[in-house]
Order: sequence, then structure tokens, then C-alpha cells
Amino acid sequence: MESGQSKQQHLAGPPGKRMKLLLAAGGGIIVLLGLVVLITWLALKPEKPKYYLEYGSVSQFQISEDGLVNSKVLFNITTRNPNKKVAIYYDKIDAFLLYDGEEIAWATIPPFFQGHKNTTSLHASLSGYFVSLEADTSRDLKLEHSSGKIDMGLRLYARIRYKRGSWKSRHYTLRVKCRHLTLDVAQNGDTAGSFQPMKCHVHV
Repeated sequence: MESGQSKQQHLAGPPGKRMKLLLAAGGGIIVLLGLVVLITWLALKPEKPKYYLEYGSVSQFQISEDGLVNSKVLFNITTRNPNKKVAIYYDKIDAFLLYDGEEIAWATIPPFFQGHKNTTSLHASLSGYFVSLEADTSRDLKLEHSSGKIDMGLRLYARIRYKRGSWKSRHYTLRVKCRHLTLDVAQNGDTAGSFQPMKCHVHV
């Protein structure tokens, strides 16, 4: 005749089997949650925001004899949320001015909330002081600077979340690239000429 303890062990099952059942149940819940998130995302299908570089102004740009760069550049940027029912949280935005792939100035843009079908204007003041570049990069920058025109790139990196009603997505990284923007700079550091507006490339 089985004792009470052995009956309880028999009814409960072996510990290894119980652990497998728990793991299977936990895995099923994770898969189910993932499917819910995926279905919700596919149902919303948020479009990428659109970015336009409207204006750029160089208030300071100097290169020392030993190749150190001091610069301050102001940009007006317009971003458009094309979604009809989805808003966007911008929790963090960093901006970088690059020459030949190397950063020469940077700034942080304050966080903001962008409603659906909304156009927002951003003002970024990027600066960098005593920035050291690779020897070849510094040489080429000096040559372009002496001509009064410099071909550069502007990049934005943002941490964003989508919102529809009470639903909020996880964080996504938004990357904005404004390639081959030409800055007209006189050798004394003042702005010369006019800036050509451009549409930027957006990746999420």
C-alpha cells in the first residue's frame, strides 16, 4: 500500500516534467505577446516622418595652422508626421555635422511630442571647438575652406515612440541623413552666399 507522501509525488509528477511544462507555458506566453505586438504594429503601419533642411547659417568657422577646427552652425529643420492617427514622442535627439565622415560639431535638440498630421520646426545650433581631425581630412577641409564652399553632411539620431490612443510602442531609433549640403563660408568665418534647402533621408 502506497504512503500518503508517495501518492502526492505520483499525482504531482516528476520535478523535471513540471519544469518542462512551466517553461513551455512561459514560452507560449512570450510568443503570444510577441504576436499581439506584431499584429498591433502591422495594423497601425505608421509611416516614417519626413525631414527637410530648410536653412543653414555659419556664424563661425576657423581652422588653425595645426588643423584644429572651431565652428558654430545654425540649422532650421522641418519635420512632418504624415500619419493620420499616430503621434510621435521624440525622447532624445542628437545632431552631428560631419566632414568626410568625421564629426566637427554637435548639439542636442530638446525632446518634443509631435501630433498626427503635424509639422514641427526645429532649430539646432551645432558647435565644436578645438576639434582634431585626421591629417588627410584636415588638409582637404583647409583646401575647401579656402575656396569659400564646404561640402558637409548633417545627421540626426533620435529615440522615438509611436502613440495611438492609449497604446504606446517601444523605443525605435530614427536616423536622418542630409547628405552633400554645401555651406558657403568666407575665409573670415562669415556666411556668404545662399543656402539650398533639401530633403533628407529617414530610416527607422
